[in-house]
Amino acid sequence: TPILQEAMPKPAKNICFTQFSLGSKTPKLGPIKVTDNPRGLALNLRVEFESDVKIEMQVGPGKLGVKDLLFSGQLVVRMEPLLDEVPVVGGILVYFLDPPKLDFDLTGAANVADIPGLRGTIHRVIDQQIANFLVLPNQISVPLGTEEQGVDPSLIKLPRPLGLLKVSVKSAKGLRAADINLIGKNTSDPYVIVSVAGEKF
Repeated sequence: TPILQEAMPKPAKNICFTQFSLGSKTPKLGPIKVTDNPRGLALNLRVEFESDVKIEMQVGPGKLGVKDLLFSGQLVVRMEPLLDEVPVVGGILVYFLDPPKLDFDLTGAANVADIPGLRGTIHRVIDQQIANFLVLPNQISVPLGTEEQGVDPSLIKLPRPLGLLKVSVKSAKGLRAADINLIGKNTSDPYVIVSVAGEKF
């Protein structure tokens, strides 16, 4: 913890880590499915991490902590384009197709988050940040090849779409007639919200 404390930015220097352990359990990877496409290879693997993490911070007179972290999701690692020379692949892209599941327990003063409603709000905020960072169309991209090898770094960082998804609403039931009409029955003016990663349409 002294090394971690030293690395803290100045505004957070008053936060003292009294305990920092990632636990002894290791992540589980698999099953792994490898598929190929005209651009390269894709690895689809299940990631499960049930950690006995224990982190405790002293913030002023109170203590905040996190323990028993649970993380799981379907991770995709794409390697493209394939090269005939080192480094063999032009770049690596990593992302989740769907938002991964995340759960944890808060300790100390942070335990107030177990209050109904507040805990759900905290989870939504964290899930949103993960989606904005690592859920398709957001992804981590690492160019490995050079332009001399025919690798376009811009296509690694912003790859071409794999396809186009069209969503059509077929029907709806149980809609509340919230629009008041002076003549005739009340009607409903419904709409739908589609969520993709961190975006809503």
